[in-house]
Amino acid sequence: MPKHIEAVNSSRHKGTVIFSCDPMQGNTITTDQGIKTRYYEHIISELTQSLEIHAKLGSKLQGVHFELTGEVGVTECVGGSMELEESELSRKYESFCDPRLNYGISH
Repeated sequence: MPKHIEAVNSSRHKGTVIFSCDPMQGNTITTDQGIKTRYYEHIISELTQSLEIHAKLGSKLQGVHFELTGEVGVTECVGGSMELEESELSRKYESFCDPRLNYGISH
């Protein structure tokens, strides 16, 4: 990413360039039980690294893509504020495609 940012910064491009981060993409894993999930810490790490790189190069991150649900209790991503573990994923895994972050997990 740094080389892309540097190339944009040094170009004479007259339009607006919008940098966006998708820390959900590419951060899926399949557990030993065959459940597709994401680790919250990996998502946050990628976002943090993006912000730090942009700040170091005098650029700004203008967008972030998250896959979310407003449904409470969905157990699709490991970690987060409720510290969900892999063994708890099957409790309320409802995604038909990719694991989503949610507001909270009811125990």
